[in-house]
Amino acid sequence: AQQTSHGSGDRRGEHELAPWCRRAAAGLIDLTLLMGALVVFTAAVEWLWWAGLSIPFELLVLAVVARLGLCVLYWPLFEASKWQATPGKMLLRIRVVTVTGERVALVRGLWRHLLRAVSVGTVVGLLPILWGRPALHDALSGSRVIL
Repeated sequence: AQQTSHGSGDRRGEHELAPWCRRAAAGLIDLTLLMGALVVFTAAVEWLWWAGLSIPFELLVLAVVARLGLCVLYWPLFEASKWQATPGKMLLRIRVVTVTGERVALVRGLWRHLLRAVSVGTVVGLLPILWGRPALHDALSGSRVIL
């Protein structure tokens, strides 16, 4: 396996890790899109309630579960897709791959997303990005964000 200047092995050729500024910008784009979808979804449910329509409790529970599901699955589903990127990453021309350059499977994407909460929550997990290294969640999940 070849090594890039950033130390990530790749059997299909060298790939450069995406710089932190692109990753951060893609994250902001994705958060904006996700929050917009959640606001529209919530507004629709609230409009039905304020309109005086009787909304069964089960439907309200389903609405909450759907919102949580959207938040949990947004990144893993997009990153495991044929595009290997969320809309924000697509706009900034970066994508998520395994350390061997392959597409990330959904289970690995879910694991990466859960680990991202630790990286972002502690901030320490994100520091390696500033020096051109994989973030903690990328290193632990065997993935990379590349150009």
